[in-house]
Amino acid sequence: MSSSTSVTMTHVARYIKNVRRQSMSMGPTEERGAALWVGYDLDGVDDDLAHLGLLKADDEMAARHGVSTFMKTDLETLTK
Repeated sequence: MSSSTSVTMTHVARYIKNVRRQSMSMGPTEERGAALWVGYDLDGVDDDLAHLGLLKADDEMAARHGVSTFMKTDLETLTK
């Protein structure tokens, strides 16, 4: 890296959210009430956001909930 190159790094934390909590009949009984989890990479955030339904997650926790892809966004956009 040359001395004229500037690198700005911001902290990005991973969160997951259950976006479907109510039961929906989609077929066999086993599928009713299935959770649907989504992943977010939140730029500049490293707080407890449980009050917004967002759980801070590492790769292992995300995988347990079936999340393998994360959408990069910011908290302001996500809470609109």
